[in-house]
Amino acid sequence: MNRITLLMLIIITLLSGCKVKKEASKLAQLEWLLGNWKGTVAEQPFYELWEKVSNTEFKNINYKLTASNDTIPDSRSRLDFVNDKIIYSGDNFSIEAASVTDREVIFENKDRGEKITFTLNEKNEWVATLEYESEHVVYTFTKLAPGEK
Repeated sequence: MNRITLLMLIIITLLSGCKVKKEASKLAQLEWLLGNWKGTVAEQPFYELWEKVSNTEFKNINYKLTASNDTIPDSRSRLDFVNDKIIYSGDNFSIEAASVTDREVIFENKDRGEKITFTLNEKNEWVATLEYESEHVVYTFTKLAPGEK
């Protein structure tokens, strides 16, 4: 193999590695979201489990527990890193991240008047703020230890 071919292979390998690292770093800022979380609505507990599928995808299942600790799935959603954007989507929605930091992500669709904010507060609680044209809802989640329900 001549030097030019070897040099080209090295350059291609390095450039490919840079793209993967860039993708990983975008969603990596939100790894605090991974795990099992407990929230309440109308004094009733509900749970969200976020799992890392790959460096470009996190998936979520929202569920409730019965009195006998059986799991009842409610809804599913996901975070995807596609075309240098983070997209939060579910059965009936898709919304793009407008801002991402190590402790907060803001998803916004100005055309529909929607804004969803996920924040990791100083108590290591996850605060989800959902703002729509006619509704404003805030959920606070506590992270559960592995195996805890």
